[in-house]
Amino acid sequence: MEASLENPKYSAYLVTGGGSKYNITNVLENLSLTEGENSLAQKCDFTIANIKTKSGLMSGIVDIAHKIYVYADTGSGKKEMFRGTIWTRKYNSADEKVLPCVAYDHLIYAENSEDTFYFPAGKSTRSIFSTICGKWGIKLNYKFASITHPKQTNQLQKKYISDMFLELLKEVKKQNGQKYIIRSANDTMTVSQRGTNGTIYHFVSKQNVEQTTSSRTLSGVITQVAITGKEDKEGRSPVEAIVKGQTGAYGTLQAIIERKEGTTLAEAKQEAQELINENGKPFESFSINGIDCPWVRKGDKISVSAGDLSGTFYVVSVDHDAKKKKMRMEVER
Repeated sequence: MEASLENPKYSAYLVTGGGSKYNITNVLENLSLTEGENSLAQKCDFTIANIKTKSGLMSGIVDIAHKIYVYADTGSGKKEMFRGTIWTRKYNSADEKVLPCVAYDHLIYAENSEDTFYFPAGKSTRSIFSTICGKWGIKLNYKFASITHPKQTNQLQKKYISDMFLELLKEVKKQNGQKYIIRSANDTMTVSQRGTNGTIYHFVSKQNVEQTTSSRTLSGVITQVAITGKEDKEGRSPVEAIVKGQTGAYGTLQAIIERKEGTTLAEAKQEAQELINENGKPFESFSINGIDCPWVRKGDKISVSAGDLSGTFYVVSVDHDAKKKKMRMEVER
């Protein structure tokens, strides 16, 4: 059967430290690609049959720091889905037939490397990103909004590079309300607004969707924030203000924040409002299981008409099982 969107064909290649290239497509026992909600780097889990080659057993060839490239073909030729570095490679003498491996794209280095930066006031988000990425040799395609930042000292001190990126983008989101996505393709880190993918794929029950699940809960919801001031001599903290959200719809679910020294009440109220904006309505979770579409990535906008899901959603996380040709997505409205 020829490659199509309904029948994607995957292939994979291993490149050793010495530059030798191996087509490992036919020796893969399994292959999956995962973009988790709380991870920048895309993950590739694969297991290679420990066959004998002209260069010896695969167990003597495959090693950490080697590269793996994964391609998919849905009818218009091979296109790269993943390129990364083998991070973990296992071998068990009781089961010599297989080699389980885990690889990540190049953003894994940003998640595992710490640094310290100082930037004076007035630098833009784009400029700070460019400086950090320039030092670390990260190719950058910055397509998200950019703001002017105050002096950056403690925010970028002795932190993982990935956390620095997230801290900066959190400040941008506070000002413009847009959600962002960081991901890698062809060894280039792209920072963009979520849901700006050109092709919107449709997922429909009895066509390419096998199962959906959904959940809504009030657990963790905050509909009211009390702001307390400095303790008096007897240890009592006065309530200086109450910021309300949708207490009428969901009842009073209160959190307390203390106004920090040197912070105005207006600033404390803004902090309280941001807390309500993030947590002031029921938390929803939706998942979709179905036929694999290789081109769907975390942060993409998709259309769904299956189960009790109808309308436009954003992909929060996605797992592609290349061998079973199935996929699982966590999505949100």
